Amino acid sequence: MFFIYIASFFMDVKEFGYTKESAFYTRYMYMFTHQNILHLIANIYSFHLLYKMVMKLIPEEIFVPLMFISGVLMTYGTEMSKPTIGLSGIAFLLLGILFAASPKQMYIAVIVTTILNTVFYYFNTNVNVFIHLSGFIYGIIIYLIYKLWNKRKNKNKNLSAQ
Repeated sequence: MFFIYIASFFMDVKEFGYTKESAFYTRYMYMFTHQNILHLIANIYSFHLLYKMVMKLIPEEIFVPLMFISGVLMTYGTEMSKPTIGLSGIAFLLLGILFAASPKQMYIAVIVTTILNTVFYYFNTNVNVFIHLSGFIYGIIIYLIYKLWNKRKNKNKNLSAQ
């Protein structure tokens, strides 16, 4: 991750992250680009904590491709004129998965996160709230689809065993 952060400074791009006018590849690279080392550390820390919990729910080989696909899908619909950078949208995706998996325990986390997101947006208008909210919604959708797929797979497995 640190290598990608350093490499992003040497890329031949006119913008630092994704905007509506950006080249197509910024839809993929914005997740790996950060404003500074503090931004990188904060995003990696929150990502790592939530990722460890999600890996107990969804196998890594299923989740990782969905995470990158969701990261790209989050860029559609955003109207930011300033560049969108960072991994926080994916952290909200992880939070959405955890919320869908155990909504009663996650209510407090969601309320606190929403309040913090609102406060950060108030003081820093560079925060792309759409990416955060869409990440959370995609997380809920991913978990519900995975749960239904896993239930159907187990049902078919039980039918073939009989």
